[in-house]
Amino acid sequence: GTWRKPMQMLLKLTVLSEDRLQMKWKEAEGPVQGYKVRVRPISDEPQPELMLTTTRGRATVAGLDSQQEYSLQILTINGTQERLIAKRRFTSKGLGTQREDGVGRKRQCDTNKYLPILLSSDGSGHPSSTLTVLSTARKVFECDSSGAADIVLVVDGSWSIGRTNFKRVRDFLEGLVTPFTIGSSRVQIALTQYSGDPRTEWQLNNFTSRQQLLEAVRNFRYKGGNTFTGQALIHVLEENLKEPAGARPNTPSFLILLTDGKSQDDAIAAANRLKKAGVEIIAVGVKNADEAELRQVASEPLELNVYNVNDFPLLSKLVPRLARILCGKIEDRSKRPTEDPAMSYPSPTDLVLSELASREVRLSWTAPSRSPKQYRVVFHSMEGQNPQEVVVNGKESSVLLKGLSSQTQYHLSIFPVYENNVGPALRGTFATRESLTHSLFFNEDAILEGVEDDKEYQISMSALYTDGAQSEAVAIRYSTLSGGGPSSVTISEETPNSLLLSWVPPNAHVLQYHVSYSALTEDSQEQTVLVPGNENHVRLQTLFPDTRYSVLVTAEYKNREGGSASAQGKTGDVCLCCPGFDMMEAFGLTQRAHSSVEGVSIEPFIFSTLPSYTLFQDVQLTQSTRFIHPAGLSAEHIISIAFRLLQDTPQEPFTLWQLTDIDFEPKMGVALDPVKKQLLYFSLDYRGEVQELMFDQPQVQRLFYGSFHKVHLSVSQVSVSLSVDCQHVGERPARPLGNLPTDGFEMLGKLLRTRGPRSGSATFQLQSFEIVCNTTWVLEDTCCDIPAQVSIWTLRHALQVPFPSLHCVYTGNSFTVPGSVRQTRCAVIIVCLHLSSLSVVKCTFVYPYINFKKSICQMCKNKYKCNASKLKGGAVAQWVGPRSCSPVGLGFKSRLGCLVTDWRPVLGVSPPPPALRPELPG
Repeated sequence: GTWRKPMQMLLKLTVLSEDRLQMKWKEAEGPVQGYKVRVRPISDEPQPELMLTTTRGRATVAGLDSQQEYSLQILTINGTQERLIAKRRFTSKGLGTQREDGVGRKRQCDTNKYLPILLSSDGSGHPSSTLTVLSTARKVFECDSSGAADIVLVVDGSWSIGRTNFKRVRDFLEGLVTPFTIGSSRVQIALTQYSGDPRTEWQLNNFTSRQQLLEAVRNFRYKGGNTFTGQALIHVLEENLKEPAGARPNTPSFLILLTDGKSQDDAIAAANRLKKAGVEIIAVGVKNADEAELRQVASEPLELNVYNVNDFPLLSKLVPRLARILCGKIEDRSKRPTEDPAMSYPSPTDLVLSELASREVRLSWTAPSRSPKQYRVVFHSMEGQNPQEVVVNGKESSVLLKGLSSQTQYHLSIFPVYENNVGPALRGTFATRESLTHSLFFNEDAILEGVEDDKEYQISMSALYTDGAQSEAVAIRYSTLSGGGPSSVTISEETPNSLLLSWVPPNAHVLQYHVSYSALTEDSQEQTVLVPGNENHVRLQTLFPDTRYSVLVTAEYKNREGGSASAQGKTGDVCLCCPGFDMMEAFGLTQRAHSSVEGVSIEPFIFSTLPSYTLFQDVQLTQSTRFIHPAGLSAEHIISIAFRLLQDTPQEPFTLWQLTDIDFEPKMGVALDPVKKQLLYFSLDYRGEVQELMFDQPQVQRLFYGSFHKVHLSVSQVSVSLSVDCQHVGERPARPLGNLPTDGFEMLGKLLRTRGPRSGSATFQLQSFEIVCNTTWVLEDTCCDIPAQVSIWTLRHALQVPFPSLHCVYTGNSFTVPGSVRQTRCAVIIVCLHLSSLSVVKCTFVYPYINFKKSICQMCKNKYKCNASKLKGGAVAQWVGPRSCSPVGLGFKSRLGCLVTDWRPVLGVSPPPPALRPELPG
């Protein structure tokens, strides 16, 4: 094509922060498979160059040096062709001014020491794009603050983490503590691991150097047990933050909590004690952590002190930001004395209870000397651990609590919330009154009349006997309340495509539950299901495999919407359920089952343990997707197919394999175009669109020349890679795989132009077909089962002659063996074998004065024409059979095949020595 000059007007750069830049460009017209983004620092010293491939017209880069000048290039990708469409040189400082923090001071941490990181096209950092680092030069961030701090790491060591993920926890901690200078006058770091009970791994004053600390982080052992976070927080307050353990007066104290689940005790109350003592808490959740609990445990501001990631490998992405924020906090706190939080953030006083009833109570208090932004009123019953919360404007000093249970004692905490911190709570207890009692006598059934809305009733029933005796009462509670929501939402029985959602219903008459859920991915659409009010569980169906979902359950009453509760869960990985799929077996293409499949014949091959199967024209090889892939396909997998095209293969596009919906519309598959000599992969992406990726390299064109070949299509979330005969051919950027329909069909050999259950199909031979649930298997496969390659190996290695240094020379009318000192002759070796057992039936030589064509035919009892003329003059070894050297009218078990070599020097004896007898593989 013609060269176009790159235009800067196509490229828009936006400074998001001092080290973060967003780039957008006008997407190219016409077909484009993707874009490549290159960012290179302009410097005399070696610097890392970064590349990102994306399918959209935008990307984000983070970790930039605001003083460094960079070169940016945007290129389009089409097959193996790349074209530059935009370029620019820039510095972050030149594009926009540095941002300041909330109090007008610039960050003191050295952001210039970060390696620039290219994020995904949406800036999220999720693996929706491919990053390639072309240089290994890397600068390590170090915190330059001279301030002192006492930091306690509190690590969840419960069984739910597991030993593999615990190693990732240690890696995360190592990266987090590395930037800080360790010492008695600088930063001190302690670590407590907890499960059922907390255990101090080391105290603040145990280590005085960074190397000592890192060695301890790398080697502390996994504990295992339950998840009592509250107990661990109290342990830190009473054991780790004491002067004998190294805690220093007037020194900022930080606690970093890392957990993967919900606490089994009251972590919120324990955290409040720490915050009241002036300890700033940073909460890091991973996988199944309860984010609502993390937000109650952490200190304000929550946007800097609460982090939650979907899985353990993503912890490493938090390290740069968290280390930098912690560095800034230490610098800020070192410039001002550590203040008593009770003085800086005063609490309300003088709690007063009024209007006390069975279902409600009014709370009043005296406002603190400094007006808060708002109050958080948290209360829960003595029996329950699920707190409820009401938010009150900071200008108010009273609130009416409704929907309480009668004759129940409650704990109460009122927190003043200030601009950047939370003050100590005003605490108290109260008990609701007993409800009014009504009595009713009846024989069998009774109707309770006068039942009012928004009331809770306790119904007690006992039996009265004729002698005046009375049985013990049995009691239930019935409520006509509206407004309460479900609690204790749990997710269980995870499969690749479904989750079982359960909850504890409110003590009220719920009309129905409104369950909304969505995947925590880009462009995810929220879905809704309604559940009758008398049920407390539902199975969410047709979900994406190996994907985290957020679920919200809302109670709906007759007149209004009630409270809600949320949870997160993750669907199972298809590969954990099945490491792969034998597609030959799924379609009945096995030695035992093929005879029952109409339109298919078996073609045994002597050099492979696997026979091949001929699929004749218009054969209908169709299976239900629910039968083969009931849970769908993993987002990352390999499609492996060994096949060959025949003389009867039609000269029009057809699919080797395709997956369709219930209306027979193709949604995924591998197709061949014999006219254009192209291979096409297509699949349904996460946006619900079918994407097509075409491969037309020279190696692909060899697929159409009639030999057996094996193709591997390695499908990842960002690309599809093709290998032919275990040799890498090419790679195409691709969007992640979407939710494939499981109510449709899977078919072999269908013509692309046809649709329906009886549509046309192509003739070809299939030897193997597998779908493997990983993307590394292609590196392990050797393709030794391809017939063309195995036959060469067999002839060169299995039939060794006793004189490898000798060779036969054809002089035009005879063969001689130059240099021979013993009696040797030139001969063609013929081996006759049973094709079923691969056992040798007969082995003989054909010498030059014998008509070896006739000998081959007689030896194999052949009634067909034998074509062995290519052996004339010492041609390369050739396989003759099984079609051209098979007896007629016999079954498979008695079929014979002939193996023929070129002219070789052998001893002039017969039968041949043992060294000449073939040792067949397998």
